[in-house]
Amino acid sequence: MKTRNLMLALLAITVGAAALSAQGFWEKKEWQKWSKEECRKMLEDSPWAQKWYRTHVAEDRFGQPTQGDTRETEQQIFYIIQLRSALPIRQAFIRDAQIRNKYDKMSAEQQKEFDASAGPFLARTYDDVIVVHVLYGSNIQKDERELMRFWQTFYPEGTVPMEAYLTAGGKRVPAIKYVTAKGGSLEFELIFPRVVDGVPIIDPNLKMISVEFQHPNIGLEGGARVYQDFKLEKMAVKGTVLY
Repeated sequence: MKTRNLMLALLAITVGAAALSAQGFWEKKEWQKWSKEECRKMLEDSPWAQKWYRTHVAEDRFGQPTQGDTRETEQQIFYIIQLRSALPIRQAFIRDAQIRNKYDKMSAEQQKEFDASAGPFLARTYDDVIVVHVLYGSNIQKDERELMRFWQTFYPEGTVPMEAYLTAGGKRVPAIKYVTAKGGSLEFELIFPRVVDGVPIIDPNLKMISVEFQHPNIGLEGGARVYQDFKLEKMAVKGTVLY
């Protein structure tokens, strides 16, 4: 009997340890203590942020035209898709800014100014919309310039990409707003309604949502459809799904 009780106790300890190890760092410590690497992971490879990419091997000519020599170059196009309305993403964004600006070495007054600036961004509830923030780029400079030109100029102000959707429970919800950065910033936002016809587009029984949009015919043969899934069960913090 004592042996059986000991085995059960050891099993409970093992299960508890496994559950704790399965938790993300965002549940183990406050966001103000996240490291630079943890911020990067949250913003690029987490339940709220995923990287979509495609590669294409192309042949480039080099040397004298008469030689006909070629070399192969692996071209990559990527999009980092963040659910920016989710609080953990915004916390990582602010924490990363703290690290880059050496927040811990600021004076009390400087910290107060920083906190006042970051406060509204962290406090917003996003009750009405889901904000998808997208960063993009390429390892080929020419492709990256063309991508920037496309995403900054192709869609006139006040319009949205026609083929941009958030899919939830088999229902494809189109974006209602498109915002693009200008200058040298390689990023844009797709904004989706959180409620359609009085009904939330994401209900508690859903297991997954997806974001999709059309990549232009740049760098990849025939263009591509960007499609990324997000698992809702992994997006819960303290029992609440955040998006």
